[in-house]
Order: sequence, then structure tokens, then C-alpha cells
Amino acid sequence: MQLNLLELPFGFVGITGTRDGLSQRQRDGVEFLLSNLYIFGGLRHGDAIGVDCQVADIAASLGIWTVAHPPDIDKYRGFHQSTLIMPEKPYRERDMDIVIGSDLLIACPKQSKEIVRSGTWATVRDARKKKVPRIILLP
Repeated sequence: MQLNLLELPFGFVGITGTRDGLSQRQRDGVEFLLSNLYIFGGLRHGDAIGVDCQVADIAASLGIWTVAHPPDIDKYRGFHQSTLIMPEKPYRERDMDIVIGSDLLIACPKQSKEIVRSGTWATVRDARKKKVPRIILLP
């Protein structure tokens, strides 16, 4: 039996991605997914500049609640005006909160192959370990 993600309900969808922002291919993919998935909870993001805030803006424009999980360091924080803003935490802790609180993780990495020294790819590995379904939109 094959599952169609567009037919499944998702409480929360998490996003992880590069601070450099979405490529056009990734933007198109995110817009398609957020417009067509049945998301009844909201979008969880790490409140970083780049992909996190771009996707949170897309979600908000579609009427999807956004939940920010901000880092405890402001250097790359996007300060998105989300529906709900969680307490600040260290990067890895907040990434794990996104994974644990999501029914699906969408990843928009900078690289086309998995690398070790990347927060995005580390979050994808965490989701894999926790058996959270993942969609990886390559650049």
C-alpha cells in the first residue's frame, strides 16, 4: 500500500534550512506543500534568518499558524512575528523541540548531499532517528 502525503492530516509540520534562504526550486516546493498538505496544527520553525522566516511568512500568508522556536543567540535570529513564540533555547535543543513536536519535517538544505557540519542536516538526522517523516527539497 502506498501512502499519499496529500491525503494525510498533519498536526504540525517542522521546517529546517539554510540561513542563505530558499532557492527558487525550494520555494516552489514549499509553496506547493504548504498549499496542499492538510496541516491542522501549524508550522514549527527555528526563527533564524533565511529559510525559517521565509517559510514562516509563506505559511502565515496561507493562514497556517506559525510557532517560533528561537535560538538563545541573536546573531542569526529572524525575530519572526509568529502566532506563538516559544522560550529561547540553544540551537540543538530548539532543533530537537521542532523534530519532536512535528509530524513531518521539511528540509531545505544549502547542499545537495548530506554533510556533517550542518545544523540543517543534523536536524534531518535527528528526525530520521525519531522516525519523523521527512521531505528534503534540494537546492
